[in-house]
Amino acid sequence: MGAGKILIIFGAILTLVSTFFLSLVTVDMPGAILWLEAGLNYGNGMNFFMHITYLFTDTGTVATQFGLPVYLIYIIIVLLIFFVISGVIQLIGIKSRAAAIIGSIMPLFIGIIIILGSFMTTLPAILAGFGSFQLDSALVAGIVPFDLPLGGISLGAYLLVAGGALAFIGGIIGTSDL
Repeated sequence: MGAGKILIIFGAILTLVSTFFLSLVTVDMPGAILWLEAGLNYGNGMNFFMHITYLFTDTGTVATQFGLPVYLIYIIIVLLIFFVISGVIQLIGIKSRAAAIIGSIMPLFIGIIIILGSFMTTLPAILAGFGSFQLDSALVAGIVPFDLPLGGISLGAYLLVAGGALAFIGGIIGTSDL
């Protein structure tokens, strides 16, 4: 097995684990808005899937809440769908270099946005939309999503960037066996 395939496999596994089982960001909400409850809310891919029907059926309310046009909410939803399936696209990249590279773009983008967003005092509305569409309370308290805070953000954001970078590098190296 070539080095590119190994990097793609490790990157895809890191991306899938950090997307679905680790908390990317933790937000302590002072009050309830939309589906977000007061208290700790964790951002991960499973929470996005839980609220995807609400996002499509009540887009006007969500757009009003964030002060964004409705078409921009739809664009964010499509990008987040691509984000949550990007680990699977990276696994397809074992056979195709292009799939590994394309599947690595969104985890890198979302991870870097989360990491850079932790240093900003106020987030622009569109970046707040990316993060808040993934927020909800814990599915199983203390277990899913697992939250290990490292500074202002959680371990999942760092592993998301690492997984995206590994699969991206593996896609560039190539999948051929020597």
